[in-house]
Amino acid sequence: MALAAVMTAVPYHQLHHHRPQVLRAVQLALDDDVRAVRQMAVNAGWH
Repeated sequence: MALAAVMTAVPYHQLHHHRPQVLRAVQLALDDDVRAVRQMAVNAGWH
């Protein structure tokens, strides 16, 4: 995974500065139309 490679290659103190930007970008990528359906499936025990 590319993220794991970055995390091992770049010191934490340099990455931490960008944490809010990364979290916003990841949230936007994962927040799609079927998220609610997937969440209901997880809550119902469907894996």
